[in-house]
Amino acid sequence: MTLPPARRVAVTGALGKLGRFVVAELRAHGIAVVAIDRATAATAGGADAAATNDAERANADGDNAPARPTDASGAPFVVHHAELTDAAAADAALEGCDALIHLAAITDPVSRPASEMLANNVASTFNLLDAAARRGLARVVLASSQSVLGHPWAPRLLPLDYVPVDEDHPARPVDPYALSKQLCEAMAAYHAHARGLMVCSMRFPSVWLPEQFPWRPTVRLTELEQAAKSMWAYVDVRDAARACRLAMQRSWTGHALLNITARWAIGIKPVRALLAEWYPATTDIRAELGDDTAVFDWHRAERVLGFRARYRWLPDGIHDMGDDDVAVAAGHARPGVAS
Repeated sequence: MTLPPARRVAVTGALGKLGRFVVAELRAHGIAVVAIDRATAATAGGADAAATNDAERANADGDNAPARPTDASGAPFVVHHAELTDAAAADAALEGCDALIHLAAITDPVSRPASEMLANNVASTFNLLDAAARRGLARVVLASSQSVLGHPWAPRLLPLDYVPVDEDHPARPVDPYALSKQLCEAMAAYHAHARGLMVCSMRFPSVWLPEQFPWRPTVRLTELEQAAKSMWAYVDVRDAARACRLAMQRSWTGHALLNITARWAIGIKPVRALLAEWYPATTDIRAELGDDTAVFDWHRAERVLGFRARYRWLPDGIHDMGDDDVAVAAGHARPGVAS
């Protein structure tokens, strides 16, 4: 079934690193936004902000440094402050919306006690999915994480069953944050299959902000073990925001699980040499590997959403490679791509 594009979208975590770019992206394309956050614009970045993670281990939805929402011109924009672990508050926050992008979370396993992080991430996600199903929202996007696979925060390098690593690769969480995201993906699948929601769980690797150049590529090219744990993957925050917007304009069936990542790896050697050095036991190579082929695979997102990352980070700068929104016939997901 093809649905009309979303008109009014609730965005949680709207004052965060990714959230402010998602808000701006939606408004620039004529989509009204209800920006939902526990923080206020006045306190964003203060005591309520989650701690910034160490170097490359700031992954997934990332070092959640809140910021004021981008004040770009565009569609209507209102701010709603809500404690989403409260079911009634989560339900009220979706009033008048026809879609949801849920970005709010504690985004690492070290800045808060594990019990607090799990309770926050799991309860808020369940409350919002439940409210979205009861209210009949057309689309839901959940921010998930590459961490679900187990690698980025692991104390040691974990094996890869095969490469490129697509959404069917086994997930083996080894930290509470990754576990919370795996539970959220399971709840998304439940609400899709049992309650008819159209849900997209987006697995983000490390999300990089333009103002973090040249720090980000410098760290990636010097902290070599962490780079391998991250599969030499990243996504520019502008690409991540565009993927969220595309999901508000496309249709798919059930629960779509998508890697949202750059189309290029960044490492100190060609990808085959990196894999031979860091993952020598991985012999199941399922695609032709060029020097910079992404190990964290992005092709399902292209099939479902028409998404191809534009921004490539290199030591000499951030390059806009084009290939913006790729057309997919009638906006449908192609067979065999939803999970």
